[in-house]
Amino acid sequence: MIEVGTLPTVVQALLIVVAVFLEAVVLYGGYGYLEEWFAPRISTVIENV
Repeated sequence: MIEVGTLPTVVQALLIVVAVFLEAVVLYGGYGYLEEWFAPRISTVIENV
């Protein structure tokens, strides 16, 4: 693991921002993919009502 305590504060902050952004992208894409597979389409739900 990288020792981030030895890096300058600006670099540490940038690493945190990048890590959170990547996590958000992965979660958004993952949940979107799962929703496509398991959730019914809105048009199908409206037609069946």
